[in-house]
Amino acid sequence: MAPKLKIAAIQAEPVWQDLEGGVTKSIALIEEAAKQGANVVGFPEVFIPGYPWSIWAQSPTDNAAFMDEYLRNSLVKDSEEMKRICAAVKEAGVFVVLGYSERFKNTLYISQSFIDENGVIVHHRRKIKPTHVERAYWGDGQGESLQTVVPSTLHPSVKIGGLNCWEHTQTLLRYYEYEQDVDLHVSSWPSIWPHPTTKDGKRNPDWPGHITDEMSMRLSQVLALEGACFVMVCTQVVSEESRKKCRIEEFDFVTGTPGSGGGFSMIYSPWGEELIERPPSGEECILYAEVDLAKKAKAKQNLDIVGHYSRPDQLSLRVNNSNTEEAEQDESTGDEDQSPLSDLTGLVGRLNVIDDGQLHYFGSQSSYNLVREPLHEADPHEPSLRVQRQGLTAAAQLGKLVIVSDELQEHLLELYWRWQNPWNYVIHKGAFLKSIRGEDDGKYCSPLLLCSIFAIAARYSDRPELRSVVDDPRTAGDAFFEQAKILLLYESEAPTITTVQSACLLALRIMSDGKEALGWLYSGNATRMAHNLGLHLDCSKWTTIGMVSEEEAEAKKVTWWGCYVIDKLFSIGLGRPSSTTKSTISCPKPSIDTMEEYTPWLPSSDSSCGEKSLGVHSHISSTACYVSETMTIACEAMDAIYAENSKLSIREIEDIVSKTDVELRTHYRELPSYLRLPASPKVPMLPHVCLFHIQYHAHLILLHRPLVLKKKRRSVVSANASSEDGGDEGNEYMNQHMLICRDSAAEIAKLLRIYKQQYTLRRIPIAAVHLCFSATVIHLIDARPSNPNRQQAIRHLQTCIDALRDLRTAWCTWSDRALRAVRLLAREWYQCEDVSQLQHWSGLGAETAGGPSADCGIPEGAVGGSQRTGTAAFGDLKSHKTGGRASTESDTLAFLFDVATPDQYTDNLVKEWLAESGYDVLNTIVE
Repeated sequence: MAPKLKIAAIQAEPVWQDLEGGVTKSIALIEEAAKQGANVVGFPEVFIPGYPWSIWAQSPTDNAAFMDEYLRNSLVKDSEEMKRICAAVKEAGVFVVLGYSERFKNTLYISQSFIDENGVIVHHRRKIKPTHVERAYWGDGQGESLQTVVPSTLHPSVKIGGLNCWEHTQTLLRYYEYEQDVDLHVSSWPSIWPHPTTKDGKRNPDWPGHITDEMSMRLSQVLALEGACFVMVCTQVVSEESRKKCRIEEFDFVTGTPGSGGGFSMIYSPWGEELIERPPSGEECILYAEVDLAKKAKAKQNLDIVGHYSRPDQLSLRVNNSNTEEAEQDESTGDEDQSPLSDLTGLVGRLNVIDDGQLHYFGSQSSYNLVREPLHEADPHEPSLRVQRQGLTAAAQLGKLVIVSDELQEHLLELYWRWQNPWNYVIHKGAFLKSIRGEDDGKYCSPLLLCSIFAIAARYSDRPELRSVVDDPRTAGDAFFEQAKILLLYESEAPTITTVQSACLLALRIMSDGKEALGWLYSGNATRMAHNLGLHLDCSKWTTIGMVSEEEAEAKKVTWWGCYVIDKLFSIGLGRPSSTTKSTISCPKPSIDTMEEYTPWLPSSDSSCGEKSLGVHSHISSTACYVSETMTIACEAMDAIYAENSKLSIREIEDIVSKTDVELRTHYRELPSYLRLPASPKVPMLPHVCLFHIQYHAHLILLHRPLVLKKKRRSVVSANASSEDGGDEGNEYMNQHMLICRDSAAEIAKLLRIYKQQYTLRRIPIAAVHLCFSATVIHLIDARPSNPNRQQAIRHLQTCIDALRDLRTAWCTWSDRALRAVRLLAREWYQCEDVSQLQHWSGLGAETAGGPSADCGIPEGAVGGSQRTGTAAFGDLKSHKTGGRASTESDTLAFLFDVATPDQYTDNLVKEWLAESGYDVLNTIVE
């Protein structure tokens, strides 16, 4: 049932040129509206610090000092002043659309912040094109400002939109807002007066007639009628005594209508009706209206200009919401009459239809890009449906077909959407759900994709019926995986988007069994198929000509960037070259999907947790964009640094590391507030956001690790690291790159503790295994007796080893391999006396442990494996494991000193993997 709400439109005078006063007055208005029972509150345009009409009345030179003061009193979005406003909104429990002049890096923007009932800025947008003289002072809004609608947190079914002033004249922008299904629209305006008159009482013919209160009201009314939504017109007023301060006391537009304060606030119904009586133009007030959103549905039944009363086959809207200042020139299109030589010299490939009816990408070297007509006429769905049927038949004949009840299917999908897809965002949920309901010919939900989802989601479940061997959790999802392998074999003949998605998920799933060869193969298959389908390309031009629908274009973006991230995860985890490079990609990042982005994230489907989790929007789309961008920055550098045949000098490597470090940290500092770490570890944090921060610190470790033993020349690294090497330059523990690795490894340990406290590590994606392992290696080095700060390192080492053990439930062999690798590295890097000391410091045999004193270090030249005694050295430690106090710490690190006969075959595999992954950390660059 559609909710009934009370909405509030503000008509008030700003506190001119006074940031502090404007914030205080805004809070007072929010509190007053809440006291009167309002659910949604709308503010005028640039209410803080007021609209400067003097830019129309005075020359730029006369206004210079005035606008300098204006800039200083404009509001910074991430500021203490904004925090005060957000805290007041949270206290009031209302949804607020706040209009203000935003100061960002000394540039002004006409902005709106959408603040939800929990005081969280869930969306922030800027006026896409300032009006007339405004362009001399305010900048243009970016691509994300095209999104004008977000859902309320308290009432998720209610979608609230907003535009500033003359944005209401932007026909296409209005249309795009209607497509975002707006329910309540905040129409923010400055003060605007009636059409000025001459001395003889006639209308001034020189004044532009569209800049009047009447015309501004009409624009807002049209939006209500076209969008079938409620519209709150929110305006400023200017009192007689404030005109001088605003420098408009002699401005004809203002003085032309005596007694007018410039206010024209109103509330309109979805039929464009006025729901309240218009207040006097100079009166400060809050306009209220009780609205029933069921009326919107009635209006839409008659007029829906983006639905039943539209012709998208003939007229459609193209939206470019990227943040690039200039769109890339499309070199593949041009004059139809261009010469054949122009075609031959073209460097850009083209999509074309081949035998399976699907679009496939052909680069310019192939010469197939020269063909403009389809190479084959075929039903795009028939080949894929045919191979799907063949796969299902084969699975049935082999006895591998798995029947899933509706209840179990719902359980597994719920686990997938909650824990897996928010991190590896590879499936467009909206398109998938439409297909599973039988819409769109089911093209976004195939049997293979369902099987793949079930195979990986089963790893998050404790239900025994999902296991091939009931008592063995390591077999969870095996049956689904066996079926999926057969289906993938057949679907690879005529791949579609769902085939790419399935290969990605199966690659991750098989890694839990430690079969990295098959996982690497499936990951490579996914990227190959994605390139084959042209998912790496910007398909906006095909959307324009109707070859690709908007929904399909969005699904392609999500799939490509999800596949890209998985490719990079495999590259990092296995130390192998990635399949994709930045230079080959033109596909833009996915758009912000309102369903994925603003649906509240809950740790379980239990409704009892809804109250405490209220307001934690999932932010899946934006997290995915930042994850992929961080991957791009880090992996492009690591591909160069870790290349087997790299000809880079040490100085060149150091330059790459320094430049990438700065780029990574800059990108990290500019994260939006909702993706940053909370001030307290007790504040709930989205699990995929926590994992993003762990990934960021793992990037820093892998970036700086090749230089942890660099000597003789002071390195230029991150500004966050101390540059005072002094006499410690030869000390490996004081190396600046090692300091950065240590700090990031400590952050990873801290974040793992937070994740474990808030969600447990039972349900964390498999990527956590290698990220944790990267930190463990650093802590293992730091825990050696030669490090004076080893106690802290030992604590972090214990945390990471505990985490790897916890991860064995879901990710089994892959986590076991990491633990085995840690043991092998300990044997390689620790002398017998080192182990004794580590036992002592970790509480192992505290009462009986002898061994050398704390200042015992590793003898020079004993770093490499050739001077190790290996397992034999550990054989002398049995006596240390008896007696003394038992502790959690000793249990954690005891496995490092286990003298049981090693599994030679497993150890050889792990050693090969360590060597391939570059984990011979101490044998690194020495100049």
